[in-house]
This record gives sequence, structure tokens and C-alpha cells, in this order.
Amino acid sequence: MSKEEWRKYIKHFDTVFGTKVMESIDENKLILFLEIYEKMKEDLYTPTKEYLSLQKEKLEVLENLSNTFTDEQKDKFNHFLELDSITKEQNNEQIIIFEFILLNLMTVSKNINRSKNNV
Repeated sequence: MSKEEWRKYIKHFDTVFGTKVMESIDENKLILFLEIYEKMKEDLYTPTKEYLSLQKEKLEVLENLSNTFTDEQKDKFNHFLELDSITKEQNNEQIIIFEFILLNLMTVSKNINRSKNNV
């Protein structure tokens, strides 16, 4: 994910929640977080039996469906699948950035509470 992309998600977070995270985000921590995530994301998820079963069923339906399409319909449907994949990837990226922001906000809040208790 490029710097422009994650900045877009942070600005979106600020817009949605009325925050000013963009002003206080530690970009080095975020970059490290994203690098670790990219290297580990395939290892982080192990599909359940239910997911594998649904995926198998989904592929069977997709194959049966595409066998009924004309060439033009196949092209349009493949374009739809590409767009669907892109939107899912963007959704996942936004979730990752929002999780990072929330983790940082919780850490800041925890540190403030510790400071108040030590006063």
C-alpha cells in the first residue's frame, strides 16, 4: 500500500469520526506495521472448514454459471469479478489502517490514564 493510499484512509477516518489523527500519526510506526502485515498476512489467516466448504461451493456455482454465458457475458462477468476483487482489497486495506489507528488511540488513552493515576 502506497503512502498516498494509507494517507487517504487516515483522512477518511478523520472525516468519519471527526478526529485529527492525521496530525498526530507516527508514520514510521505505521510503515513498520504495514510492512509486518504484508509479510505475515498469508500466515495470519487459516481458513476454517466452513470457509473452505463455502469457497468450494462458490467455485462450483461460478463454473456452472460461466458455462452458460456467451463470450460477451463472460467478459462482462470477468470485469465484474475484477471490480469485486478490487473493492474487497480496498475494504481490507481500510480495515487494517482503521485498526492501526484504533490501537494507537487506545494506547494514548491508556498512557493518559496512567499519568492521571500517578499524579
